Amino acid sequence: MMDLYVYTTFPSPAHLEFTRVLKLAPGVPSDPLSGAIFPMSVVGPIPFEALSYVWGRGGRWDTIICDGKLLQITTSVATALRRLRDTTQHRVIWTDQVCINQKDPVERSQQVRHMGSLYQKASMVLVWLGNDEGQHASRAFALIKSLAAIRQDPLLLAQFQRKQLQGTMDWFPGEYWVSLGELFRQPWFDRKWVLQEIGTDAPSELLWGSASLNWDHVSKAAALLKDYGYALRRQYDLLVWKPWYMDKRFSPSSYCSKPKIFTYELHRARWQLASDPRDHIFALLGHPSAQEGSDGVKVIEADYTKPVEEVYHDFAVRTLLKGHSLMVLNTVQHADAQLSTNLRTLPTWVPQWDSQLNLHNLLGDDTCVYNSSGGIRPNPKFIESNRVLLLDGLVIDTISTTTNPFKTSDLTVDSPTLASVWNSLPECEGGVFTTAKKYRGGEPALFAFLETVSAIKKRKMQQPIAESRRLADGTDFLVKAFGTAYTIGDDVREMSRAGDCYEWMERASGGSKCRRFARGREGYYALCPPAAREGDELCLLLGGQTLFCLRPTKDSHLFVGECYVHGVMNGEALNMTDKGELTQRTFMIR
Repeated sequence: MMDLYVYTTFPSPAHLEFTRVLKLAPGVPSDPLSGAIFPMSVVGPIPFEALSYVWGRGGRWDTIICDGKLLQITTSVATALRRLRDTTQHRVIWTDQVCINQKDPVERSQQVRHMGSLYQKASMVLVWLGNDEGQHASRAFALIKSLAAIRQDPLLLAQFQRKQLQGTMDWFPGEYWVSLGELFRQPWFDRKWVLQEIGTDAPSELLWGSASLNWDHVSKAAALLKDYGYALRRQYDLLVWKPWYMDKRFSPSSYCSKPKIFTYELHRARWQLASDPRDHIFALLGHPSAQEGSDGVKVIEADYTKPVEEVYHDFAVRTLLKGHSLMVLNTVQHADAQLSTNLRTLPTWVPQWDSQLNLHNLLGDDTCVYNSSGGIRPNPKFIESNRVLLLDGLVIDTISTTTNPFKTSDLTVDSPTLASVWNSLPECEGGVFTTAKKYRGGEPALFAFLETVSAIKKRKMQQPIAESRRLADGTDFLVKAFGTAYTIGDDVREMSRAGDCYEWMERASGGSKCRRFARGREGYYALCPPAAREGDELCLLLGGQTLFCLRPTKDSHLFVGECYVHGVMNGEALNMTDKGELTQRTFMIR
């Protein structure tokens, strides 16, 4: 019986510079996998290719013969290596399952630091999507090539946009769009580690069954459909935001004109899956925003010897103590009104990055248009072994009523949901959409309602959307959705003529999905997290760009999540303090 392969540990400090690569031996399909493992410098590597794939479910194993000894690997990587194996030539490949001793947590911690550099320096990143069981690859790849060509041709692009608006897109058979939808539902797109594997500047190739496609075509097609394909995305459930988001995500060139905020990047990636909860942080340490200075020091080092709770808690404390912002609080997203306290013994203000129920887009993101604190810097303090967070702030209002969390289908012209919400408010007059009743401060309550529901998405392609345009789009939605069943004021109809209801629906559904609309006892409208409930307080925490929802307890508060409160998102609450209308206090948040 063949001996099992035993890894040779890298001595210190060699682990700082070296990794291993696999020299995959040639063979025909019936031959067993075989090759040689040898060390390679990360600083000056030899030419090699890097494999990106999905580990697969546990319990399905295969083997590869390395240096005459057996190494156990998952069936998924074995299938990928057989697909890549040449019949006559060796291939030098880096793949984590073979080139890292996965049973040694210390080596895993050390080698993870090299992964970003390895995928950046690879001569080619080979993406293995798996076997094409449904025979979708040829149709999906052909459609992608055509869409990429349209993206680069101004005349075709204009025709594409026109057919989109008219609902007459007949250039491609329906089954091609179905196959494209299947492509973006492949498990590889949902895997956390692929962000740094596909997101570099290295050339990349998708392999699905026997078909192959250059990744550049995918990125161009995804950009086309994201910017101009709203109707097609809805009709065929095309998850084009996945490849659009992943493209060049780890390339420094993508961040030349915008701030690099590691906390925000963690949030953007939290929908992706990782078998180890710590990898929701560790898998992004190769991102440009993870580097704190020119010396290469990271915001946190990967350490698989630490438990999950310690990794999450330490990161939150360290980030807050820098005093730059409260964005780490914006990323807290509890799945339910119990504030996820049954998951772990963590304070409610610590993001649980692996909790993926009811995820929603961020209000206080890297392009946040709000400035609730008027430029005041946060001054967090901690007590009780860093488990209690102390922050100064104000209570603006207390929630009196909330809706159920919005679903995407609630924010379409076919749904009566928003009409029902508006009718439930005291500012509504018998099911009439008019501007007669006023909100706090004197603006029409109807406009305050529309602005609250669509509060998250007030930019398009990084540019602010003017209030007049936002309201024109919103009123056009009201006319299209409720114009026959309800009375619409003449001024509302007139404003709607310059609007686009589909633009408003896209913004509202992208921002309000999974959030609740709430009204406070003092009459404030708010867009709150799904965990919010009656009695929660709408608070300004000094140093935060947004407002936050806190739950009062006997002697402290629990943290519920970020929120939008109409009329106090740009420093207005500080003016109310100066007038003696609000009183500053210190919140103890557990």
